[in-house]
Amino acid sequence: MRGWDTSYLDSWVSRPPPLRPEISEASYFNLINFTATKIGELIFAPNALFSLLLLILGCLFLIIKIKISNDKTNYFLLGFLLLVVSLSYLLAKTPSSAYLPVFFPSIFLMLGILFSQALTKRTVFSAGLLLIIVGIANVYHMFVSDFNNAKQSGIKERIVEAKQIVEDAQDAQFQLVGARDLSTEDKRIDNYKYLV
Repeated sequence: MRGWDTSYLDSWVSRPPPLRPEISEASYFNLINFTATKIGELIFAPNALFSLLLLILGCLFLIIKIKISNDKTNYFLLGFLLLVVSLSYLLAKTPSSAYLPVFFPSIFLMLGILFSQALTKRTVFSAGLLLIIVGIANVYHMFVSDFNNAKQSGIKERIVEAKQIVEDAQDAQFQLVGARDLSTEDKRIDNYKYLV
């Protein structure tokens, strides 16, 4: 008796098909590195390690609150939200700053719970001072690192570059290929593909 052919299932289980095949995917390492950097900048820009430790501490505290609290519903929902958002982001495998605002409410609520439990009447002054120092350090880092004024070409420069590419091709077939081997390189040249 002939059995069912399940070879296609074996390949799907080991590597599921991409959610959006038209968009090139990044490796998990690049995705996690990008996300850690951006979330680190959100919490404490000058030191990503401090941000990561604070985030891990907040997650651990949330897990502890879920286990020992009498009213677990709120903490469980916050943990569930953070888990669903994180898994959705990881499954999409598309490193983009556009997806990161979804993390903000759960991260800030989680850190808020951590700080509210850590504050007592005796520690309010030190916590306020720490918050002011972190805020000043973030603002200083923004101005020193030219945070919002990165040297990027605007639409006019890109149109000129696209026209130059077409002229150089002299009506021959051509293909745009990224200069470096980065997972996001394909996305960077998409702008030029659109303009050409």
